[in-house]
Amino acid sequence: MPTQAKSAYGTQLKQGTAPGVLIPELTNLTDVGANFTTIDVTAHDGASGYGSQIPTFLSGGVVRATFNYVPGDPQHVALRTNMLSRASTLFTVAWPTTGNQTVSFSAYVTRYRVPAAPVNGALQLEVELTVDGAVTFT
Repeated sequence: MPTQAKSAYGTQLKQGTAPGVLIPELTNLTDVGANFTTIDVTAHDGASGYGSQIPTFLSGGVVRATFNYVPGDPQHVALRTNMLSRASTLFTVAWPTTGNQTVSFSAYVTRYRVPAAPVNGALQLEVELTVDGAVTFT
């Protein structure tokens, strides 16, 4: 049976209300999704001797994006402006799959950094988006 894997090429990150404005030059996107926070509810009288956990609330966590940095690009500037203004902004990830499945969330830009300027390399922009509220999968 042939693989059902899909290429990540063509993944898009957009900011603003739907459909959003494409943030250009995306090279990597990680940690898109959600996870439960759990708490330990292990009791002294537990018969198995193993610990017990229960889920409490969902969190979108931190989404990390890397771009080829274009200092004058309006969307790269908007990311920095959102961080400096401490504004929660709507973001949408569009996967390059049939039907253009998306993941949407509001987030604060909590990191905006150019990590290096190598003599034999491209300027990169690293951004962290701390999700604020629900993550919507469509």
